[in-house]
Amino acid sequence: MESMYEAEGIGLAANQIGISKNIFIVDITHIDEKEFPRIFINGKIEDTEGESVYSEGCLSLPELKFDVIRPESVTIRYWDENKKEHIIFLSKNLQLKNL
Repeated sequence: MESMYEAEGIGLAANQIGISKNIFIVDITHIDEKEFPRIFINGKIEDTEGESVYSEGCLSLPELKFDVIRPESVTIRYWDENKKEHIIFLSKNLQLKNL
């Protein structure tokens, strides 16, 4: 997580730091104090809704930004670091909701 925080990012995938695993982390506590850093293991997008264009960067190439088409919301199934399964809804304003 240190790499993500140093770059002022909100998410980091394991493969961005040389780990070949289906794991990523998201921390939006700076915009939602009720949230906590989440670890997504074997995450799978179950459903998407809408489409929007976002200007995005990457921690691997911090000087570059591109317009990217993304769903406005997604439903994700994943397991946490305690091997507990979760299904959450993530909206375009980065608000997470457990389902």
